[in-house]
Amino acid sequence: MNCLYITLCFSIVSVLIKLNDAHGLTTFGKSQSIHPQTPPPFHPVSAKSCINHTQCKPIPQTSCIADIRDPSKKYCLCGDNTAPTNGLCQTTRKGAGHLCSDDCVEDATCLEEEGNSNIKVCKCNEGFIVTPHGYCSGAVSAQIATVGLLLMVMLHFPILTTIA
Repeated sequence: MNCLYITLCFSIVSVLIKLNDAHGLTTFGKSQSIHPQTPPPFHPVSAKSCINHTQCKPIPQTSCIADIRDPSKKYCLCGDNTAPTNGLCQTTRKGAGHLCSDDCVEDATCLEEEGNSNIKVCKCNEGFIVTPHGYCSGAVSAQIATVGLLLMVMLHFPILTTIA
């Protein structure tokens, strides 16, 4: 019975590897030339500079956010940390650090700003970090999910854990 499980596991793994290798060849047997993808060009921020959130009130749906390249500079930015286009923001959700009223991005919560109970800002939930576009990264959650998946597989196939 143990040999059956081991044979079955190796068969499945080898089929998956062969399927993965098949994508590397074109119709004529040549390997695909993979060109390194260059990131899109970075456009400098063309938003109004600010010192605090009140200076951004004339521009709807913006907040005074620090520049990711130079945190000493702040700009009136939309919820996704982009500059408004013609004074308007395309996004409806607010990223981390933005003024809010329960309209934060996923994995963020609208809480009182530290030191100022009159202002509410979006903050990433515990275990999440802020990305350059103001979203809350789930990298920590993805690692936990991977560990959970491995544990589930080990429990489903206990024979593999007893062999090692």
